Amino acid sequence: MYRSGLYARRGGWRLAVVAGVATALLAGPTAWAQGLPTANSGPQFGQWGPGRGAPAPETAAPSTPPGGRLGAPAPGAPAPAPAPAPAPAPDWGGCNQYLGGSWSYSGEETQPTAFLYNGQVNAQQYQNWLQVSESQSNGATTEYYGQCNGSSVQLDVYQDGQFVGYQYGNVDAGWRWGTRVSFNWVTWQPGSGMQSQGREGWRRS
Repeated sequence: MYRSGLYARRGGWRLAVVAGVATALLAGPTAWAQGLPTANSGPQFGQWGPGRGAPAPETAAPSTPPGGRLGAPAPGAPAPAPAPAPAPAPDWGGCNQYLGGSWSYSGEETQPTAFLYNGQVNAQQYQNWLQVSESQSNGATTEYYGQCNGSSVQLDVYQDGQFVGYQYGNVDAGWRWGTRVSFNWVTWQPGSGMQSQGREGWRRS
């Protein structure tokens, strides 16, 4: 990005990433998000951004149910306890998945300079609202604020507290590779307005 670095965010040390890693994360059946803005119209989620309180309570990670018994009880053994009542459905505010927690990502800037990058992000979910944080080796911080609705994710991108662009994606909860999110992004460098574009894939760490 201007992400052409997010100043150097997508460049520098990330240029050494192995192409196969990026390909593994970026490849998948989910189409890239449609409708990514082509002009800088400012934040789409002005009520949710750096320094602003969360618009909903934080969503807890779903728990894993304990394993069940295998086979019949031994002769003379007491009958097993009745199964517990099913837990209430999680409230993700219209989002199909729980997207909080740690993710590995890999991406490719396609314009104006082609290169690969990768790293880690941490997401917090507040029903269908998302806050995602990423720290770079050069000390810069990239943050994303936005929403998940169904399987669609729309994020505003901030660099060191300043709005710089948009990142749109789709969630794929595949049975084979686990949950992945496939994104397109566009950013504008402050001052010059230079536009950068690319794509990115997230996968559970």
